[in-house]
Amino acid sequence: RCDDIRCTEGWSRLTQKTYAMLGAALTWTPRWRSLVKLDRDAFLCLGALAADASLMSRLEVTYAGILTAAPRLSWNASSKYYDPKAAALAAAGLAFAPYMQGCAYLLGRTLADSVAREPLGSPRRVALLWEDASLGMWVQSARKRVVNLLKRSPGERAWHTCQPRPGGLVYHHCRGALEIGALCGGGGSRR
Repeated sequence: RCDDIRCTEGWSRLTQKTYAMLGAALTWTPRWRSLVKLDRDAFLCLGALAADASLMSRLEVTYAGILTAAPRLSWNASSKYYDPKAAALAAAGLAFAPYMQGCAYLLGRTLADSVAREPLGSPRRVALLWEDASLGMWVQSARKRVVNLLKRSPGERAWHTCQPRPGGLVYHHCRGALEIGALCGGGGSRR
């Protein structure tokens, strides 16, 4: 069990776990405007996001993170990333929606509600192996949405490093408090 949601841990269950978490989150009190999903080794500079008045004014309909244009579908069938459902959709010529990298993203309450209203496995709630790609497809079907990219400069590869840099908002593969202390302008020390 995880947070009163019946789920099984493991790579192959991330999409189901994410869907269950979104449904359960809608019952949480106090009422929230957005939620942030983070991998355990990821970090998001919330202070910089809160300073963005445009984002804050549309928080409930925002899907924000580091954009992936489309999933790579050429994985060998023996790879843990291979997804037969995704391969079948691609072979049928169906396009994938852009999605935010799974290490860290923000999702508004209105979008979470839109996702959770339809049953998992229905035509608009296909459960791919990749939870981040699945969520991108689910959010694409919402009528009212705002997509924000948490990427400050062209070519920034925030999801591959935990090194501080000007304008950085999302950091991944962080190993501990010393690395995190220096992010988001924190100026942490390394002893």
